[in-house]
Amino acid sequence: MTDRRAFCRLLLTISVSGLTTLGGLASGSATAIASSPSSVYRLPPVEEHPGREEPLLFDPSSTFRPRKETVGRKPSAVDPSGRSILKRPPPASADPLLAKRTAHERQEISVALRQAEQHTRIGFSLAARGALFSARNEFIRALRVVAHVLDAQSSGRPHAEALSDGLRALREAKDFMTSGAEDELDIDVATVVSGHRTSIFASSGEQGDIAGRVSARVALDHYYRHAHQQLATAVGSVPSASTALFGLGKVHASLAQLRPADRAIQEYRAMALYQAALSVHPANPRAANELGVLLARYGRHEAARQLLQQSLSHRDDRTVWHNLSVVMHNLGQRELARQALARAGQARVAGGIPLQRVQWLDNAAFAATRRPDAGSWPTTASPHNGSAEPLPYPIRPQAPKTR
Repeated sequence: MTDRRAFCRLLLTISVSGLTTLGGLASGSATAIASSPSSVYRLPPVEEHPGREEPLLFDPSSTFRPRKETVGRKPSAVDPSGRSILKRPPPASADPLLAKRTAHERQEISVALRQAEQHTRIGFSLAARGALFSARNEFIRALRVVAHVLDAQSSGRPHAEALSDGLRALREAKDFMTSGAEDELDIDVATVVSGHRTSIFASSGEQGDIAGRVSARVALDHYYRHAHQQLATAVGSVPSASTALFGLGKVHASLAQLRPADRAIQEYRAMALYQAALSVHPANPRAANELGVLLARYGRHEAARQLLQQSLSHRDDRTVWHNLSVVMHNLGQRELARQALARAGQARVAGGIPLQRVQWLDNAAFAATRRPDAGSWPTTASPHNGSAEPLPYPIRPQAPKTR
């Protein structure tokens, strides 16, 4: 009990770093800190709060495959002496998109990528003012610009079509969401799939048989995995696209706070988008932190630990150290939790996203900044309605559930 009280006192002594904070895990409320240039969630002390009761359908940690240069780099946060053994990553190499291009081609690509970054800046600015749907449009426009740039370097429109397919899978996955275990048994997956344009399961033949055998829960998992893979494919290895995917994930995470009835849907979408952002650019510390926080909220503390350590390997951030201390505490590693908490007090204040200075607001702040015409905010623009074949996706169906 003494150790527990001491740990709680340590948590309360951490100075506020100006980053967005999450309320108690049970309520999931959010509180904004003024003058925040960043958009990083901070986990609260969770001494008395277990993981959520509802299961995590989409497990991004099981599908994340770091790029070759990051494989094996899973640093421990601190050693027994309390010193950090996180190593800084090597400097990023030149943009592969500009390699082996003529001066004219490099100029055209650079102009297009600046346009994408401009859409991303506008998206964060709109989100900070509470215009989440308009912000979502801007992030999607940024992704489309990148996809078109990549398509211009090849034949056909594979990247634009992959982007459309990924966004479509995010939308259509909602049809597999249920309000309870009993409702799940009432969903005819084959019938639902037949009305979708997402072609993970074909409407006939062997794949159609698979659609008839899997549960709604398994189908939902496949859709979100497919979405994250397609979105990552759509934008290649362009770091600015990773920022746009991260911003889009933040929009859905914010919608999860504003719409309790759709919370699970929005959080699963956010996880898929954070996962795509990491697949595009593993050195995206904010995406790693946000995904780690969501996994921790669902009780997946070991996966969260790895993601938080990945975030810290790219940027020393007091909020991420705090989050890591909470996760370590939940894993029963109390001494490492205290050491990580000490590092949180020593780390520098987190910097903002390079493209802009922006703070993410809580529900009350959103309501206070809501414009008079907020009811007429535009919805997400419809993606390209191409009819391209989807990229291959491995299907490993489960045995049908017995009633």
